[in-house]
Amino acid sequence: MTISPLRLRPSRYLAVILLLIGLGGVISVWFLPLFWGAQSLLSLGIIGITWDAIGKYALLKSPDAWRGLRLNSQQQILLFNQHHERAIRLHADSVVTLHFVLLRFQFIHSPKPKWSSSWRHLIILPDACDADVFREWRVWLLWGIAQEQIVIED
Repeated sequence: MTISPLRLRPSRYLAVILLLIGLGGVISVWFLPLFWGAQSLLSLGIIGITWDAIGKYALLKSPDAWRGLRLNSQQQILLFNQHHERAIRLHADSVVTLHFVLLRFQFIHSPKPKWSSSWRHLIILPDACDADVFREWRVWLLWGIAQEQIVIED
C-alpha cells in the first residue's frame, strides 16, 4: 500500500496551545512564595522556553524542526527535516485521534543517550498538513501496517 508523504506546515493551533501552557506556567510562578526577583527570573525562563518551543514545534522556524513523515520501500516510517531523514519505531502509547496525532517514537539505529530517554514525541494537528493526507496517515497508524512496527518496551 502506498501512502502519501505527510508534509508539515506551521500550526497556529499548536502555537496557541503552547502559548497558553507557557502563560499558565508564568502565572503559577507568581503564586509561589518566592522573592519577586526569583519569580521574575523563573518567568523569563518560562517565556524563553515557550518562545523557543513555539518557533521550533509550531512555526517550524528551526532547520532541525521535523517537516513530515513518509514511508520507504520497506514500509518503515521516515521522519524528515531540511537536512536529513531518519527511520523511526513507534511506541505503543502513541495516540491517534480524530483531532490530533501524538507519536512517541525512537530513532532506529541510534545509540540510546545515557542522560535521557531515547523516546521522542511529535504532535500533529489537522491544521499542520493537508486534510486528506492527515486522514490517510491516521487510518494507516490505527489499522495499517504501522501496528506491526510498534514497540512496547522502554
